[in-house]
Amino acid sequence: MQPRSPSPPSPRRARASTAIAVAAVLLLVVAACSDDDDADEAAPPAPEVAVADRFAEAMAAPVEDRVVEMLPIPEDFVQPDTRGVRLAPPPRRPGGSDDEPPAVAVRGGSASIEVQLIGPDGGAVPGAVVLVERFVGQRSGALRFTARGGAGRVDGLLGGRYRVRAWSAPDLTALESQTFFLPADGTERLRVGLTRRDEVMLRGSLRVATWTVGDTAPLEVQVMREAVSPDDGIVRGQPLVAEVALTPGPGTAVEGSALVTAGGDGTARWTVRCTAPGRHAVTVRGEGREVEILLAECVAPAPEVDDEPEDDGPSLVPTPGRPTTTSTTSSTTSTTTPTTTSTTVPR
Repeated sequence: MQPRSPSPPSPRRARASTAIAVAAVLLLVVAACSDDDDADEAAPPAPEVAVADRFAEAMAAPVEDRVVEMLPIPEDFVQPDTRGVRLAPPPRRPGGSDDEPPAVAVRGGSASIEVQLIGPDGGAVPGAVVLVERFVGQRSGALRFTARGGAGRVDGLLGGRYRVRAWSAPDLTALESQTFFLPADGTERLRVGLTRRDEVMLRGSLRVATWTVGDTAPLEVQVMREAVSPDDGIVRGQPLVAEVALTPGPGTAVEGSALVTAGGDGTARWTVRCTAPGRHAVTVRGEGREVEILLAECVAPAPEVDDEPEDDGPSLVPTPGRPTTTSTTSSTTSTTTPTTTSTTVPR
């Protein structure tokens, strides 16, 4: 007998099953909502703490107990558009290139430097420029100020290694810089002496390395006066237009006038002749200065060489039709008899 297949559910039973499933889902949703409401009512609201108070509380704790946490971002915070903002480059040494590291900061602390400027006569030097440099490793930063009353003070400096020098153009400068270590909250008091630099300088040389007796060579002398640069306090020579006299020494003579005037470039020129071999010197005078210039060595002329050919004796010419014999004799340091080698040329 064949088994009997189950009959399909009726439409009424299907509708009843669907209604029961929907009711179960609604009950689960309502229970979940009620649990969230109860949790919200049970949890007290979190107190609002200012960011500054939280930071102060964290910094007051010992270092080993400090905890770094992310600060909350306000809900109304709007990120600004900084795509068009251009930041200023870090400060650099005047005249430096982009490849150099940034300049070292000098201000920003609580240290001070007091400078008193003393001139060659022992009095104050008003209006002098004072350069203050701070060094960190191989880098440095600098500032300058003018000591209008012969003294000055600069405050708000960072501690560290310092170098101070001063000058007053056009003729006063400090020959040596003063270096020291400045404490972070200290004050350094300095007395900087300035020296006068305005002397006339005469420097010259012969424009040839060697020369021979009877030759002439140009001699050039630079006439300059020392001057202190107002920019950096370095002493440099400034060309001077002045009359300069040349006195030749033994073994030399001057072609033309011995008294000339230096041009706009401060150069005086002569033509000097060598009259005797040796290392000679000349004397130059101008603007109250006198210097001796040592010239290049003058050598004697080379001896003359006779161009006539020397007589080497009769030449050996072979006679046609007869054999020619050539003999070569070689000697040695031994006691044996020298050997003779003969070569015969056939006809």
